[in-house]
Amino acid sequence: MVRKTTQQLIDAGLQPRTNGEGSIFKVMNHGKERWRATFTLFMLDGKAVQVSGTGATKQEAIRNREKNQQKRLIELGQLPPSARETKPKDTSRTVEDALREWLEWKSAQTLRSKKISLNVQSMYRVMIEKHIVPELGMKSLRSLTTSDCDKLINNTLPRKKNNQGGRLLGDSRLRTLQLMFRSALDWCVDQKYIYENPMRGVAVLDKPLPSESTRSLDKKFWVTYRLASNLRGHPDEARWLFTFLLALRQSERLGLTWDCFRNLTSKKAMATLEIKQQLDVHPDTKQQYIRKETKTAAGERIIPLDSRLVDVINDYKKLQNEWKKSPEWQPLPDLEDLVFTSSTGKPIRHQTDNKQWKRMLEENEIPYIKQHAMRHLAISLMISDGQPIEIVRAIAGHSDEVITRAVYTHIDVKSKVDTMTGLVDRVFREREAKAAKKTP
Repeated sequence: MVRKTTQQLIDAGLQPRTNGEGSIFKVMNHGKERWRATFTLFMLDGKAVQVSGTGATKQEAIRNREKNQQKRLIELGQLPPSARETKPKDTSRTVEDALREWLEWKSAQTLRSKKISLNVQSMYRVMIEKHIVPELGMKSLRSLTTSDCDKLINNTLPRKKNNQGGRLLGDSRLRTLQLMFRSALDWCVDQKYIYENPMRGVAVLDKPLPSESTRSLDKKFWVTYRLASNLRGHPDEARWLFTFLLALRQSERLGLTWDCFRNLTSKKAMATLEIKQQLDVHPDTKQQYIRKETKTAAGERIIPLDSRLVDVINDYKKLQNEWKKSPEWQPLPDLEDLVFTSSTGKPIRHQTDNKQWKRMLEENEIPYIKQHAMRHLAISLMISDGQPIEIVRAIAGHSDEVITRAVYTHIDVKSKVDTMTGLVDRVFREREAKAAKKTP
């Protein structure tokens, strides 16, 4: 059948279609009468670039035309690949809907490689609600473009200010948000909500460089030597020595329980410390608890203890046993076996630990240096002492390097002994020399 003009439609008493609505008319297709819907995208060199769809009914023809129109616009780069037709039930899903669904799924995971802690769940929830939803939340997931994502990460969010006028999101937190958003959209692809991840077209922000103080740690080795010398006999000697000799993370150290130690009183067997947990704070109740896992899989490790460190921790245990005789000793439920506590048996909060660390540095006339920097300092000391990098990584449980879990587990405890002994020898040199002078 021949397509009718607007005037012919009017003469036949039919309603002509308006500009931008396209046309629909009957055609013969393989000897059958079918409906065809057409639409002019644009004019090119005087010729109309059209898309069309054919069907047994008007509605089917229009639906097929719209599908072909989407395909054509994607080919022309005017729509993202994610705009392609997906499951009918997904057509109304917004970015906010998808992110909330992903976070619910992510929070329910139990595999170590997929699950996230309560604190990370809370952080992701804040990132979604405070930073992504206000900008892109109501946008259709299928219409989300790489340009939208790039603008969010490289323009909108870096410009947000805090109450003091500074950047609300630092480089590290912004990079975390980007990777979280990217991971969520990868999941949307897996669910077939979208065909491609528009965040994949946005270059991942560079990992922030270490601060100048961290990069020049080799100039601060003297801090370790002075502290090891001055803390002899101090009530918190064990807590601080474990900070800068064993390269423990703060939460790992504060979460130590006595069952983490082996052979502290043995004269024959090697004394070791197992890092298998950390002290955490529930984001909702704000209560402290032992999280039975380390920050990363590589964080699970066994560290041999030099005899001098064994003496230090045994002296501290005697002190804690004296505290336990007091009626004021009232540890919290499920935290009765903590190693480092207050004199009343209460766990030490991270903020309190930081304040006490700062005060201890001031007492020893040492410029402030973050506790975590002391972890890096211990690692730097071991490396500068010529120890094999794979042994150092195993002792520190370092996950920043591309080392698999298998590499860590294949490193035997005995192969770490020389490394730890050498480090303690180096750090305790001044301390032991000072003690020798006092000996008659």
